[in-house]
Amino acid sequence: MPIDEGAEAEVLIGREGSQFPTSWAGGLLAFYELGNVTARDIFTWSLADRVATEIVATPSNERGAVFSPDGSLLAYVSNESGSDQVYVRQYPGPGGREVVSTEGGTEPVWHPSGRELFFWSGNRLQAARIRTEPRLAADLPQTLFEGSYVRAPVDPGRANYDVNPDGQSFVMIRPAEGSPARLHVIENWIEALRSTAAE
Repeated sequence: MPIDEGAEAEVLIGREGSQFPTSWAGGLLAFYELGNVTARDIFTWSLADRVATEIVATPSNERGAVFSPDGSLLAYVSNESGSDQVYVRQYPGPGGREVVSTEGGTEPVWHPSGRELFFWSGNRLQAARIRTEPRLAADLPQTLFEGSYVRAPVDPGRANYDVNPDGQSFVMIRPAEGSPARLHVIENWIEALRSTAAE
């Protein structure tokens, strides 16, 4: 939907099931689809031709796809090995794919340079160097630090943290120490908002 006041929202992807966008790069949207016969599958949608293309579709769950900054690589999470692992493949191809994580992995996020991939393995934030010459390959991941941070729910697969543009620091959510999480329920909030706006 354009941000101009009064503009109408436009349907971009009218497919069955549920679609969950995870990344945008150069006119391409990566999303995973839920509700088809092969569990969660990864697609891309092109702004140029407005067509959705199947990228990774297996009986396993694939999700959390993120484009590298230049759009030439696509990292994602799959449980085809029996546990969640992070994979990377060239986009749109040709070529195969490489497993990046060694002891499980979720929530991949690219370094701004596109040459390094961050992901969580348990409570360890790890980084792996990604090389494309002479062929696509991932170096063994290194642990940057460990900690208890608020993680993304397993289902959406989207990262619950990000790396700053300098590539040297991160933005994460840390639970408040000593205070339990609270849920505030506000009833009739629309009426309260209307009465406040009318004043």
